[in-house]
Amino acid sequence: MVTGSYNSLLVALALLMAIAASITALDLVARAPAAATRFGAMLWLAAASLAMGGGIWAMHFVAMLALSMPGMEARYDPWLTMLSLLLAVGATGCGFFVMSRPQRGRLSLFVGATAMGTGIVAMHYTGMAAMRLPLDVHYDPLWVMLSVVIAIGAAFAALALAFGTGRPSIRLSQRGETGSGSQVETWRTELRQRDLAKLGAGIILGLAVSGMHFAGMQAAHYAMRAHEPAAIVSSLGQSRLALGVTLITFLILFAAMVAAMFDRRLAASAAREAAALRASAEQFRLFYRETPLPLHALDANGHIEEVSQAWLDLLGYGREAVIGQPLIRFMTEESAMRRVSQDWPRLIEEGMLADRQYGFVSRDGRVLDVVSTSRVHRDEAGRFLWAVGGLMDVTARKRAEEALRQAQKMEAIGQLTGGIAHDFNNLLAVVTGNLELLRRRVTTEPQSLRLLDNAMNGARRGAALTQRMLAFARRQSLRPEAVSLPALVEGMDDLIATSLGARMRIVKTFPETLPAVEVDAPQLELALLNLAVNARDASGAQGEIHFAARAVPAGDPALPSGLQEGTYVCLSVTDQGEGMDAETLARVCEPFFTTKEVGKGTGLGLSMVHGFAEQSGGKLRLTSRKNEGTTAEIWLPIAASEPKPAALSTDGREQPHSGMGFAPVLVTSDAPSSSEPVPKVAEIAAETATPSRDNGSALTILAVDDDALVLMNTEAMLEDLGHRVLIASRGRQALEILADAPEIALVVTDQSMPGMTGMEFAVAARAMRPDLPILLATGYGDLPTPLPAMARLGKPFLQADLARAIAALTSSDKPSPRAA
Repeated sequence: MVTGSYNSLLVALALLMAIAASITALDLVARAPAAATRFGAMLWLAAASLAMGGGIWAMHFVAMLALSMPGMEARYDPWLTMLSLLLAVGATGCGFFVMSRPQRGRLSLFVGATAMGTGIVAMHYTGMAAMRLPLDVHYDPLWVMLSVVIAIGAAFAALALAFGTGRPSIRLSQRGETGSGSQVETWRTELRQRDLAKLGAGIILGLAVSGMHFAGMQAAHYAMRAHEPAAIVSSLGQSRLALGVTLITFLILFAAMVAAMFDRRLAASAAREAAALRASAEQFRLFYRETPLPLHALDANGHIEEVSQAWLDLLGYGREAVIGQPLIRFMTEESAMRRVSQDWPRLIEEGMLADRQYGFVSRDGRVLDVVSTSRVHRDEAGRFLWAVGGLMDVTARKRAEEALRQAQKMEAIGQLTGGIAHDFNNLLAVVTGNLELLRRRVTTEPQSLRLLDNAMNGARRGAALTQRMLAFARRQSLRPEAVSLPALVEGMDDLIATSLGARMRIVKTFPETLPAVEVDAPQLELALLNLAVNARDASGAQGEIHFAARAVPAGDPALPSGLQEGTYVCLSVTDQGEGMDAETLARVCEPFFTTKEVGKGTGLGLSMVHGFAEQSGGKLRLTSRKNEGTTAEIWLPIAASEPKPAALSTDGREQPHSGMGFAPVLVTSDAPSSSEPVPKVAEIAAETATPSRDNGSALTILAVDDDALVLMNTEAMLEDLGHRVLIASRGRQALEILADAPEIALVVTDQSMPGMTGMEFAVAARAMRPDLPILLATGYGDLPTPLPAMARLGKPFLQADLARAIAALTSSDKPSPRAA
């Protein structure tokens, strides 16, 4: 048995190499997760394998050189020596690569540690076999097993330390969500603590590896061979060789640690910059999301990457429902097609797209009109980054603009209609007046009387038509009063039932405490009858019509726009008919617009109701959908007083209101019913005829009108009544005549005249003659407050109407001047 001795210096160097190799390997392994690419991570793992395996091999080689036999020097087989180095590096690399997989677990640790430990043991005993000595070597199995256990345990510790806690740099970059000083200082403290832990782990691992080596050396027993020389001479001394290997190993490990240090610093710097960028991006994202403007950011495919909270609030969606979706998914079909085919290619090409109008669909199905402006952002190389766009909701503005345009259009049509109705009234006044005068002279020929009756009936229809036109133009004469809607509709039961027919069912829903409204009752009856007849026609003369009313307080969002502040009552008529599409609904209140067949309607029914509601201080609002019926709502202001008790018929039912004043009675539907007889002129004359005055009761009357035909007709009627007539075509001319003729007892004047209106002439005439009776003949109803002893006569009028008006104005006890 040959016993050798160890060189203490070389043993210490071997131990230091083991510790340095362990620390370096742990540091290099920690760099792998921080690598930018998978290939970079593999390079760091390969460097760690080389440092760990090469360091263990160098420690093993120097430790064997530390062993000296008396009078002998060892030499080494280069191939076996190289094999031992490859075994060490390969085994270490195998363990590291097994543990570098993303789905590693306890089994990976067991497999990696076993492979790595077994390889290290193989490296040790291969190195022992490479040593050439004139000795026979025998191994103690117990120490061999102990060395294997120590090798596997050291490998287990190395892998656990390398892949368990040794990743401070990657954690720094991952946690760098903000760049505050306190957090950076916390990371530095954590990093220092982990460096100390890594140093301690390297020392423990180096000692374990050294223990494995010396346990393996303890297992070897040497015996002198027979017939072998006593010494083997080597070209290099063991100590010098050991120092050379040690120096080279430390230089390699030092270079690896320096590289890891620089990489760690670069990674920490990059992590801080990335943290600052992430913090900036997070602040920008927060600013972007919380901005009060509806903004969105799109990728190159037009998909949403980010939106502001205002954008989500505008459309009513959650953030998770829109991120990643194409923007056109939230547009109407027409807008989406235009965006894809025209606007998006233009935005990509030009980089800017301003003031494009789209229709967006909100989560609850509403269509919003928006104006969008977009801009493309590119990097320095011109590559697309994102497209940022903003939305401006113009739905309310467009609705207001549309309402204004509609109001202006209706106002213009109303002005035109009123002017036409005024001129037509003048023509009808001439026609009816002359027909009436002519009939007085034709009393014996039946055929002629029949022709006159037909002509007068046509004139009466024309008068009804002009009254509807004036109603639309809001120029009819109204006498508003407090009216109870339930009582008014109740009083119209028979009239409505007769007009609608037996197959229509009427349903009424009125609250018990419904306030009275301020309205002209006869005109409201005509309006309701018009709406009921329209509902009947839309329902095919069968079905159900629902009359309802409700009070709506001031400020309620249900109130239509444009109404003055106050409480209103909504009177509605609902049918279950065919309904209207949006295009028809937009035009249905225009004069002469009708969906009925030719000859079935004039197209003035709803326009009359519209004008009547506007003139009464309310609104007409129509809602309809195709095949779902129509609801017509008349909004009327509540009355300041209670309604007067209604007159009752002999059976206790409320009498329907009759027409006021001298205006002709209106036909209540768009087309007159063939079942209703049209009264003849003879019947009218028999009912309303007023005997002509004799010369003793004749008056001197001044007739004023700018229309020569109307003036001639009025003059003829007055003369036929027995009065002396003076005529004037202008207000100034009439004042001159009035000043020169004190015998004038009454004035009949038109309202609409150039230079001076009828009311202006009346004021001037009253300044000259304060007690002068004045009769204002006009088709307009929007007149200033009348003067005392002044009456209005609606055009066209019959001679009997004219006679009654004159009698009413001159029936005072005070004597009036007579005609000369």
